[in-house]
Amino acid sequence: MDNAVTLCRYHHNWFGSNPVAFTDWLTKLYGSGHMDILREKSNAVLKTNKILRKEISDHYRAEFRKAEAELGYEIVSYN
Repeated sequence: MDNAVTLCRYHHNWFGSNPVAFTDWLTKLYGSGHMDILREKSNAVLKTNKILRKEISDHYRAEFRKAEAELGYEIVSYN
């Protein structure tokens, strides 16, 4: 996935209270190009319907199964 990090409770709370520091940390972790892509995605409007929602759901279910079966598998984002 290109937009998720796992944090312990302490860091989740700390970064939640310090969003600028969180953004700086993510930029160091992923790079500015990656963050630009995430900003573009966050500003995009994705109109859905029942068929598209099922397609997205099926995609993530399949990715989750692959991640469970293969150690180190990186989940691929739908978009």
